[in-house]
Amino acid sequence: MRLFALPLLLLPALLSAQTYLFSPRDARSVAAGGTGVAANGLLALGINPAGLAGTPGWQVRADYAQPYGLRDLGVASAGLVYHNVGFQLASLSLDGYRETLAQVAYGRTLSRRLRAGALFGLFDRFTRSYVRMTNPVAGIGFQYVASSWLTFGLTGSGIYSAAGSTLRARAGASCRLSGAAHLAVEADVPRQGEGWGTRIGLQYRPAEMVQLYLGLIMANPEFTFGVGWRLSGHWRATFAAGVHQQLGVSPAFGLQFVPADAGGSGKPE
Repeated sequence: MRLFALPLLLLPALLSAQTYLFSPRDARSVAAGGTGVAANGLLALGINPAGLAGTPGWQVRADYAQPYGLRDLGVASAGLVYHNVGFQLASLSLDGYRETLAQVAYGRTLSRRLRAGALFGLFDRFTRSYVRMTNPVAGIGFQYVASSWLTFGLTGSGIYSAAGSTLRARAGASCRLSGAAHLAVEADVPRQGEGWGTRIGLQYRPAEMVQLYLGLIMANPEFTFGVGWRLSGHWRATFAAGVHQQLGVSPAFGLQFVPADAGGSGKPE
């Protein structure tokens, strides 16, 4: 068997077990190791609904990824945040297999330091020659702003069905190292038979127009990196990639639009 066919043979089991669409879809988060549990605005959409609290105006993003560089496998997603409410639509397609996720999220500021949020949606999975499954999705999240440079986050979500539920939880913190650098450390809370899925992400802005990203996912060792830049006062673009030691490189691209009334200064969130 040819070596390049190995990722294709592994994908159906891998995607089915890990529900790939529940991984962070924003290219900026992908570039930073999939971190974002303590982020806000668009970066929090799909990770922690509490991060939507206090989002000014409206923001839009679109992202596309090609897991492991396979031409037949694509993941497209789009997100919209208006003030405290967010909507995300994501789709994964492979010959004979398809996943679709649609969810609505809401975040609210409970006090000067505490934010909370919830999400609801539907997850649809189609596999050729098998019964199609559509199940509800729900989750909650919290963020605690300890200081101007340190924020903690905790979130959990699940797919619910008569046969059983798939639950996942994550906790972490984001630390502002300087005016230009942010460090995020997070862990997926282990389920039975699994270890802590630690993620580390670093963002650095060397110039007003440029943002650099590095990340590391420990559980299934994967190194991530990316570069983002401001195309204009409101448009931002990000190229990202993850490098898995067995499955190869997963490129991703994202485009974000933040109108002037949403604070589109071009500074990283």
